[in-house]
Amino acid sequence: MLKKTLLVTLLIFAAGTTALAEKKLAFTISPSIIKSYGETKYTMDLQGPLDDGTGTLRTATIRSELEFPLDITYAGFSAGLHPSNDPAAWSIEAHIQTSISDPDGKMTDDDWDGLDGIYNVTHFSSTESNTEGNAIILSLEVTYRIFNREPFSLSLFAGGRYQKIEQDINDFTGWVRPFDNIAMTYDAPVNIAGHVPALTYEITFKQPLAGLMARLQPRAGLSLDLKAAWAPVFYSDVDDHLLRSKLSLSDGDGHGALASFRLRYGTTRDYGATPFWDITSELVYINANGAQTQEWYVDETTGGGEVLVEEGTLLTGIPHEINSTQYNIGLRVGLEF
Repeated sequence: MLKKTLLVTLLIFAAGTTALAEKKLAFTISPSIIKSYGETKYTMDLQGPLDDGTGTLRTATIRSELEFPLDITYAGFSAGLHPSNDPAAWSIEAHIQTSISDPDGKMTDDDWDGLDGIYNVTHFSSTESNTEGNAIILSLEVTYRIFNREPFSLSLFAGGRYQKIEQDINDFTGWVRPFDNIAMTYDAPVNIAGHVPALTYEITFKQPLAGLMARLQPRAGLSLDLKAAWAPVFYSDVDDHLLRSKLSLSDGDGHGALASFRLRYGTTRDYGATPFWDITSELVYINANGAQTQEWYVDETTGGGEVLVEEGTLLTGIPHEINSTQYNIGLRVGLEF
């Protein structure tokens, strides 16, 4: 996807420079700074039969929720192409954004457990951690006008969005309820903390986009674009739980939506490079479901050395749900040729 987006950017530049002599097309370039707010949460919820130790099968519940902060600052670059005499007729734009800060906020990890008829579903663990990592967003957008009554126009909008997020967790604080194997109940919470590599997480979103764009242009050089797009999603993620020596993989699909606005102001001179600036805002929503596979690559043990889960243990078909909400606001300053 990165190679494709860079190729499209180069093609836009090549087409733009070829047509500039006759001034049929206008080419834009613009660096940007973008602040993103939001989070991605995944939920693993497993229910199934389990031997209670006496040969009786009971319904066991294992639930885990991890929420990763997405309060990230991005630096970006955009390139675009449109007709010079009628910018709203159609346009092609490519964007690349890469993180320049670690995420703000905390990653949270909460776990529940229960065995029907023996002990109720219990919230037995809760921790929060600082995060380090990086992210990249690539997008390609094409618009084609279908209605025009100045100062208002309406265009079809299509394209694609690719996002990859990597986060490292190197500390944790919180509490856990020890389990009493004799009484078959959870004890009172005890505080826990650590400053060791605990978890790494990586998720990739791929989204085709299709929707509408409305443009209000009260005068030359000033425009307001509003976009709304349906955005189905295909995802894959990797969760390496270093403390438990457990690797979890999942992939799936779902639905999403994208809404944005852009306010652009520029000069109206028709010679040389024309400066402009954009204020942008974007809301991205994602909900997806898939199946997770968990594998222990080393024995998971207790503090006393007792083996809880043996190396090579494999669990498949675990229900896995992804929810992500992202709000981005940014500033672009560019040139039109």
